[in-house]
Amino acid sequence: MNFTRISLICLSFISISAYAQNWYEVELGNDGYETYQGYAVKDDNAPSGKKTIKHGQYKRFNNANDMVELTVYKHGVRHGLSTLYYEDLRLKFEGLYQDGSPNGLHQTYRENGKLVVQHHYNTGNLVKSLHYDTEGIIVSEHQYFDNDEELSIAYHEGIKDHEKLVRLEPAPEDCTTFCFSSLLYEEERDYNTDGVMVYVSATDHQSGITKWKEYDNIGNLIESGEVKGTTF
Repeated sequence: MNFTRISLICLSFISISAYAQNWYEVELGNDGYETYQGYAVKDDNAPSGKKTIKHGQYKRFNNANDMVELTVYKHGVRHGLSTLYYEDLRLKFEGLYQDGSPNGLHQTYRENGKLVVQHHYNTGNLVKSLHYDTEGIIVSEHQYFDNDEELSIAYHEGIKDHEKLVRLEPAPEDCTTFCFSSLLYEEERDYNTDGVMVYVSATDHQSGITKWKEYDNIGNLIESGEVKGTTF
């Protein structure tokens, strides 16, 4: 556990501990049980006239008494570090939340400890995702930008193989059914097994013009061209 994570956990507990009053335990039948810090508030729809709000540490256990989740809550929503575990306490998931929204790095692991996927969030918005094979080698990457651009990258044996960048025109805000984004621009790049770009094409869908360049295996330009009305 690095210093940054420890600091975040400590800050979460410090800010929450002033409110957390009691520990509650709830049986979950075949799913085990949960125990958490929180407080009670009035709720006329609840049989007891009150409901409990998670605020502080939340722990979930299976019927073998193994902890399978540890999450920090703030006034009923995730706020801080959340971790999930396999039954033998091997890490399954870890990620940070801020006021109920994912924020920062989220990571999911296989039972063998290898990464499955990484998601990077900025206050609830997904900005990057990376996917891995069963051996923990990256196979794809996706990045999302504020200007309605998306970048997809494919890897072969951990080496970048293909890139595709697209720029979209958002669907009209007043659209309610069958709403689609229009494709404005796309760019594709191919790489050889050494990671050297050997081909690139760029298409402006507004003008219908595609420009392309081809390179040799050490990155020297071989030829280039431009066509209209054809997408490579």
